[in-house]
Amino acid sequence: EGKGILFWKNGDRYEGDWKNNKKEGKGIFYYNNGDREMGDYLNGKQTGIHVRLNSNGKVTQQKY
Repeated sequence: EGKGILFWKNGDRYEGDWKNNKKEGKGIFYYNNGDREMGDYLNGKQTGIHVRLNSNGKVTQQKY
């Protein structure tokens, strides 16, 4: 419950809110290639609109 960080062996990580051991609320997913994606999570899954910032500065949006 609350805030936390989950690391993967490949270098990816999630930093954000947790509830019942699942991503829940606001969070940022950091990819091992330098990209990062910000948005909301519900019951462990991405929800709503996420904004992704590529390591080269390109910004894209994805609706889940």
